Amino acid sequence: MLRVLHLADAAAPEDSAPWREFLTGEPGLAAMARHEVALVPHHRPWSPRMAEADVVVSHLPLSWRGLPGLVGLRARAARLRLIHVEHRYCEGYVASRVTARQRFRALLRTGYALFDEVAAVSPAQAAWMQRHALTSGPPPRVVPPCALLEALPDLPRPRLPPQVIGAIGRFDRQSGFDLLVEAFRALPATPGAPRLQLIGAGPMEAALRRAAAGDARIGIAAMPAGGVPAALAACDAVAIPSRWDPFGLLAVQAMAAGRPVLVAPVDGLPEHVADGAVRVPVMTAAAWSQALSGLAADARHPPSPHLKARQAAARSVSAWSALLASAEPARRSTG
Repeated sequence: MLRVLHLADAAAPEDSAPWREFLTGEPGLAAMARHEVALVPHHRPWSPRMAEADVVVSHLPLSWRGLPGLVGLRARAARLRLIHVEHRYCEGYVASRVTARQRFRALLRTGYALFDEVAAVSPAQAAWMQRHALTSGPPPRVVPPCALLEALPDLPRPRLPPQVIGAIGRFDRQSGFDLLVEAFRALPATPGAPRLQLIGAGPMEAALRRAAAGDARIGIAAMPAGGVPAALAACDAVAIPSRWDPFGLLAVQAMAAGRPVLVAPVDGLPEHVADGAVRVPVMTAAAWSQALSGLAADARHPPSPHLKARQAAARSVSAWSALLASAEPARRSTG
């Protein structure tokens, strides 16, 4: 059986936990290969377990500091097929965070060139890679990440119209929670109106508390011990106002839990509309207020969360199967 070692960033293990659990716990993936995950420093991507691997998949963020480590990885793993899955960078990231864009694209082209193949996590991200010629050869394959979703459809059904709209994740600029608070505060405080619950932690927590001060409808809480499933159980709907996001795994989890979902019009998030999410047309407080108002009035349950969970897992398994299929001849030839 093919042996696949995935390298994840040891500096932020919580960020990768859902898809790491999927890679090692999904039966469909276990049937095609033996998947293991190693947490490594992103600037020193080496694990002793590589000696037993046929394929190494890097999920690490690229950086100038980490580039020498990737060069070393390529040299030390000459017999292995190296694949990179890009979880972090996308068009929205560049627009929001990068000023020296030519230099940044040079970093990506240099880093990606060290791998036999580069995979995107969404069609939108793959199209961005192609527009800027970040990879050479055929277009990047799309391998959507997933989480273990089996328990989510069995969460208590949400109250509809929603009584609690949740925003779950890290309290930082990417999340867009500051825009969401502004949009929610503009809604009239009518009897029976929903609450907004921010769930997570991060550097913007104090700023978010100041922005929400005086509005008893807005709560801010830490992530519960049960993680995202427990957070979803406390919400009747989910808003994802991210300023950039290559894929949006939370949208998959929320829909598998039967929660209505609002998504920002950036990067890979609008692609979840095909599965039932609602796209907010522009990133303004007015547009989000209107979307929140519509969500608060919606009394329709999303269809078949069990089906959505199965479909999301099947898409990811199928994409991984196609990505790893090309590694089989190389594995056989090396014995």
